[in-house]
Amino acid sequence: GESTYDECHDGIDNDQDGNIDCFDPDCAAACFEVSIEQCHDGLDNNQNGLTDCDDPLCAPTCNEETASECRDGFDNDQNGLTDCEDPKCALYCNEDDLFRCHNSIDDDQNGLTDCDDPKCAAFCTEGDMTTCYDTIDNDGNGLTDCDDPACDPICNESSFAHCRDGIDNDRDGLVDCEDPDCIAYLLNDPYQCGSCNNVCNGTNGTICCGGVCTDPSTTDCGACGRSCADTNIIISELMIHANPGSDDLGEWIELYNANPWSVDLRGFVISDNPANHTISQSTPLIVPTGSYVVLGRTQDPGTNGGATVDYQYAGLGLANAGDRVALAMGGELIDEVVYTSGFAELDKSMELSTNHLTTVDNDDEANWCPAVAPFGAGDLGTPGRTNDCSLP
Repeated sequence: GESTYDECHDGIDNDQDGNIDCFDPDCAAACFEVSIEQCHDGLDNNQNGLTDCDDPLCAPTCNEETASECRDGFDNDQNGLTDCEDPKCALYCNEDDLFRCHNSIDDDQNGLTDCDDPKCAAFCTEGDMTTCYDTIDNDGNGLTDCDDPACDPICNESSFAHCRDGIDNDRDGLVDCEDPDCIAYLLNDPYQCGSCNNVCNGTNGTICCGGVCTDPSTTDCGACGRSCADTNIIISELMIHANPGSDDLGEWIELYNANPWSVDLRGFVISDNPANHTISQSTPLIVPTGSYVVLGRTQDPGTNGGATVDYQYAGLGLANAGDRVALAMGGELIDEVVYTSGFAELDKSMELSTNHLTTVDNDDEANWCPAVAPFGAGDLGTPGRTNDCSLP
């Protein structure tokens, strides 16, 4: 017969049909050079004069290009380097992400698997919003997510942030304001004042004090228990003489909250000479501590020069030749800026120096300078962010 591997590679016409070895059709099954074994056995299995990876038929099995090829124990491309020793396998020979550090494979072939490998240290912890809610036992201690004590600081409803994140942090089936654990954080929350979805919308009051919506006053000046005498909101930037196609529509006023608490501006009165506008809307207009808010003639960036305006007022117009801008609550003045002719510059906001960011220093025109940074459609200014002006 002429059918076995040995018979088809012994140089003898075993069946005496005139065809020797792989030239005999009977040897077809024994004369392949396609499998990973045939392409790495050092034999010219199909007797075409090309051995193993020198044979084009072996091309599919002579690569180090896939995860399986980089873990099969073969020097597939026959460059003398096996699996992770071969630079071509670098992509598959790392322990450097969450998946590879939890796939039960020694990806970098250093004898250490998953969390036993120091390279996985960053992916083998439980203790933040990601690792405590990913359904993975990241630290390999047999406890997953909130069952792991390491997640205790995350898996609770014990902060304002946790009670507003849309997550059932303590997994008791109650989310945010539905959870009694959050009641303490609803006492001053204008979006969930005392109970879920009770928004202080203006008709029932604008600030939340003790779980009850109430109107602002000189004693609750945009924040519960904070008097206007103690409230420090600064007029920090003015776009007076804009040129987005219409000077008036490009006007805006920037305020800075210098208080160590957030302030809801609803109920405050912004004025020029002689018009007044009471800030009013159905949702809170909160300025966090150390943050800015921009009030303007229009919120449409297509007509205001490209500024992001947080609140749109009506009836006010900043005169180019001099005017007064003031902020008040209940008749009590919070801040004012009086400017004269020549103060405003075309296409440039006027910025209060960051070294004079007080309600006293902004009274002096010498502490202001024209903006230099472009925004939006090309006017200069820094609406809603720290001024560039830093006059000493």
